[in-house]
Amino acid sequence: MNTDNEQQRLDYFRKVQEQTPDDFRKRYTQTIINGVVVEEMTPYEAYLAGGQFAYEVSADTEVWSAGSDPMRIMWMQTHRPDNSKIIMMFSNTSQYKSEESIPFRVIFKLGLVIKIEK
Repeated sequence: MNTDNEQQRLDYFRKVQEQTPDDFRKRYTQTIINGVVVEEMTPYEAYLAGGQFAYEVSADTEVWSAGSDPMRIMWMQTHRPDNSKIIMMFSNTSQYKSEESIPFRVIFKLGLVIKIEK
């Protein structure tokens, strides 16, 4: 992640802290600031930590109707986790403390990170 993207991520997180502090759990504040995604984060917390991402979402059909917005499905996992299958793909320098961006995938179950893969 370049310096501009990292600064944008941190600036956005500061706004979230001020305006919607209930959208992330306080125990992840430093981890988010450090730019590291860890197990048990929600998709929104992972976004706050990891920055820009691509995604795959397969909605829980017991909860979501066909054609539901995949971004809404991801963000709702914070307050109402379900059985939607979610994978987020990131690439940054902070996850593995590297000079170059390293891509990685984050897999969720019941709205929480269960696996991080290089």
